[in-house]
Amino acid sequence: MTQFRKMTFLASTILTAALAGTASAAETASATISGTPLGGGVTQYNIGLTDTGTTNIGTFWFGWVPGADFMEAKPTGITFPAGWSDNITGSNNSSDGNAIQWLAGPALTPGNTDQFSFDSTESLSQLLGPSSYSGHEVETTSFIYSGSPFSDGGYEFAASAVPEPATLGLLAFSGAGLLLRRRRNA
Repeated sequence: MTQFRKMTFLASTILTAALAGTASAAETASATISGTPLGGGVTQYNIGLTDTGTTNIGTFWFGWVPGADFMEAKPTGITFPAGWSDNITGSNNSSDGNAIQWLAGPALTPGNTDQFSFDSTESLSQLLGPSSYSGHEVETTSFIYSGSPFSDGGYEFAASAVPEPATLGLLAFSGAGLLLRRRRNA
């Protein structure tokens, strides 16, 4: 019986070590998006992509999951960090939208943020809403890969909106008012 316990302990130790090694190489990211009106119904969108994992990011595919491109308007005026390149994907027709695939020269490393941008005739609320091409995915749904596209399993996430300065100011003003009211009642 002692031999069985030793074997069980050894097997569980090896399994734990193997799983810990797999978990230590996490591929994750987060992104924020904000818009600046340019006039004529066009908005410039700025995306801050942060590598929140433990692996590099070599591909950032915005508005896309395997097999579907979510943006309803074809993006223009695309910019990216030095060394990166871009590619617009999708058919831009009634059955498939558009997406932007950014490929890294120097990869985005864990804990760092890179800035990307594009121009679009879509409003921020449209980008943050469900895509007409999927029915449930928001247009800001994105994928990252540690290297080139499909080099690994990838990681899916959606960019979230950065509150406008006016909204932040209103929240701060409201919070100050609540504090003053609370002090008067005390």
